[in-house]
Amino acid sequence: MSTGEKIGWIGLGKMGLPMAHNLARAGYAMKVFNRSKSKSDDLAHEYDHVTAVDTAAAAATDVDIVISMTSDDQVLEAIAIGPGGIAEAAAPGTIFVDMSTVSPMASSRVAAALESKGVAFLRAPVMGSTPVAERGELMVMTSGPEAALEASRAVLEVLGGKILWVGEDEQSRYLKLSINLQLGIVSAILGEAIAFGNKGGMDWAQLIDIMQDSPVGSPLVKFKAQFLKDRDFTPAFSVEQMGKDLDLALATARDMEAPMPFTAAARQQYAAMISKGQGALDFCALVLLAEEMAGSKPDGA
Repeated sequence: MSTGEKIGWIGLGKMGLPMAHNLARAGYAMKVFNRSKSKSDDLAHEYDHVTAVDTAAAAATDVDIVISMTSDDQVLEAIAIGPGGIAEAAAPGTIFVDMSTVSPMASSRVAAALESKGVAFLRAPVMGSTPVAERGELMVMTSGPEAALEASRAVLEVLGGKILWVGEDEQSRYLKLSINLQLGIVSAILGEAIAFGNKGGMDWAQLIDIMQDSPVGSPLVKFKAQFLKDRDFTPAFSVEQMGKDLDLALATARDMEAPMPFTAAARQQYAAMISKGQGALDFCALVLLAEEMAGSKPDGA
C-alpha cells in the first residue's frame, strides 16, 4: 500500500513515534531514521511500506518530503546540515518540514543552508501532548514558504487537526515559544495558588474544582484539574522539557533585548524541581515544590 508523496522521517521519540505511525497507517511510503536504530527497525517490521535507514541523508534521498521531530537545536543542525545530513542528499525541490521545538536562531541557520541548495524549509512546531499526537489532532503552526505548506498540506493533515501558517520566516518558532512560556508560567502560578489555598484550610479537591469553574479556569487549568486532584504527575510534557523550552525563550529574548522577568523567575522553579530529581514529572508537578515551600500538603498526601 502506498499513498501520495514519498516521505523521509527523522526522529522516533515520545512525539515522533506516534506521528510516524499515523503516516504509515495512512499508507505513505517512508524511509525512517532514528539515532536508536531499534525503533526504526521495529516500525519497518510493522509496515511493508516503511524502510529503516542508517543516516539522515539516507532518509532524505529520493523522497518528496523530509519530516523531523527532534529534541533540540543541536540535533536539528546535525541532521539537517551536519555530516551525513539532509543537505548532503536532498534533491532540489525537496521539502524539509521540521516539527521540533527549537530556537529561531538555529532554525534560521538551517534555513539558509538548505535554501541555498534548493530545499524548501517549512518550520512546523506543534502543540499537543502524546495522546493528541496519537489521535492525529495536533495543532501544526507553520512558517516558511507558503507554497511548501500547500505542497505538504495533505501529509500534515494526517498529523494535525489544525494547520496554521503565520509567516515566511521564523514566526512559528516565536509562536511556539510564546505559548510554551505562558504554559510554564501558568503552571508555576497555579501551583502556588493551590498550595496557598490548601494551607489556608481549603479542601484540595474542592479548591481545584472551584478554580476550574472560576474566571481563572483556562483550558490548561480545566485539562489538568483531574490530574491535580488525583496527584497524578505522569508526564504528558515533563518539567525537564518545559525547562528546555523556557531556556530557548530566554536565550532568544536576550538576543532580542526583550526583558522577560516572569519567565526567568518561573525557570528557577523548574530548575529547583530538576535539582530535586523531579524533572521527569509532568510540568504541573510544580505544585509539589510550592507546597513543600509552604510546609503544607493535603490530607493523605
